[in-house]
Parts: sequence; C-alpha cells; structure tokens
Amino acid sequence: MMEYSRDLETPSVEITRPNESHWPAILTVLESANFHHIGGPEMETFPLEDCYIALVGGEVKGVGGYRILSDREAKTTLLAVDPSARRFRLGTRLQDARLAYMRSQGVRTVHTNTDDAKVIAWLGRRYRFFRTGQTVPKVADFGDPAVKEWTCMRMNFEDD
Repeated sequence: MMEYSRDLETPSVEITRPNESHWPAILTVLESANFHHIGGPEMETFPLEDCYIALVGGEVKGVGGYRILSDREAKTTLLAVDPSARRFRLGTRLQDARLAYMRSQGVRTVHTNTDDAKVIAWLGRRYRFFRTGQTVPKVADFGDPAVKEWTCMRMNFEDD
C-alpha cells in the first residue's frame, strides 16, 4: 500500500542515495527505459555512490546518475522513472537533486546525452540545457532502439 502525504493526492516521495539492497529494483527501473545493460559498451559502470533514487512508498521508482569529470565539469548519466510513477515528477526531483549536488561540488558545466525528443525539450525548457550541435553514434542497443545516435547537450550554472 502506498503511503500518502497530507494532501492525499501526492504519495510520500523520498529522494535519497541508494545502497546495494536497492540494486535489483534500480535495474528494474532502468529496464523500463532500456538502460539496464550495465557493463556493456554504452554504460560500462553505474556506481551507486554517483546516483540518487526516488522512493515512492518505500519502493524504488526512479533513478538518476551523474559523473563528476573534473573540478568544473560533470555529466548526467542514466535517468529513468518507472512508467507507473511518472505522474509524481520523479524525473524532475532526481534531476534537481543531482544538479544541486554537482553544483555544491564546484561544477560549473554539465554535459548530457539523450535520444529522446521530449527529454531534449524538457532539459532546455526547465534547466537551460542547449544542444551542442554534436551527436554520438550508439554502439549498442540502449535507450530508444529506433534512434541510432545520442544528442549532446550542455548547461552552465548561473553565477550566484
């Protein structure tokens, strides 16, 4: 049974760091976006210490990763939300958490790659990501199998 917040419409959502016990549920969420082939050529590793999970009623319903590349640059990695929980804005909550963390670490520029037109529009509208003009060919079945390349995007944090 799902636990609900006071307004009785939005379930209790917690954005937190995962531990090893969450790994099977994380893979299930990643599978919903065809991102579960960890250890393959598109995603060699997915360290738990470099991600956040969204718990809805105590169950893993979303995951968002990142990698800090240098003192000033980072990239977001996999972001996936269980289709049954998309109405709870988990993608936005996960994106906000990982961007806040990267910024707190001194990162000024964030890169990402995506193969989803809706995600491209969302990243631009909500987070000021822009297309770099570059694409990267996919090297394995990952994400949307109908799309054969990743669109490269970038955003810069505003000065405080």
